[in-house]
Amino acid sequence: MKQIITLVMLLISVAAFAQTEHLKIMGIPIDGNITSFQSKLQQKGFVFKSNKSTPGEREVYKQYSEKFAGRNCSLFVSYDRNTKIVYDVQVCYHFE
Repeated sequence: MKQIITLVMLLISVAAFAQTEHLKIMGIPIDGNITSFQSKLQQKGFVFKSNKSTPGEREVYKQYSEKFAGRNCSLFVSYDRNTKIVYDVQVCYHFE
């Protein structure tokens, strides 16, 4: 019985500290479809550079360029080919 109570208390404490706000980059939530995400990036000044996909895979990548945190960078946005939902953003800085 003590083990069950301990397990329930553990699950309650994990749920209490769960993340409630979604991840953001430059104030843009990393969720939703690629069309709306792309328009929000372009409003921030990012320029679309290329679109890459791997044959047979569900992943598609879009590359954007602009300044982020005061440095030139490339932003790689990954989304699902079928649902068009954004699930990953990577920032690569260009060192000059």
